[in-house]
Amino acid sequence: MEPSDEHGRTASGGEKAAKATAKRTSRSGDPIVRFNLYLPKEAYESLERLQQLSGKRSLAETVRAALKLYHVVQEGIEDGKEVMLVDKVTKEKERLISM
Repeated sequence: MEPSDEHGRTASGGEKAAKATAKRTSRSGDPIVRFNLYLPKEAYESLERLQQLSGKRSLAETVRAALKLYHVVQEGIEDGKEVMLVDKVTKEKERLISM
């Protein structure tokens, strides 16, 4: 389904579908929107590996977790921070992203 504006209209005029989507809520009660995502096979397989490594129950849960991480990283970069990995044992730092 296509994303809709605040009046339930979509780019192709799918007002009925948008209204049905707007009624859906997450377990926490927040409104949710459904969309389809086409990925190259390699990207899909990478997403499946991330799901397995992270122990997430679904690919959708994996995508939501990735979006949360991306949001935190983006906010940090906007605040002038750097993104780094720190080795737990040696405390060695590796810069991932710097702007």
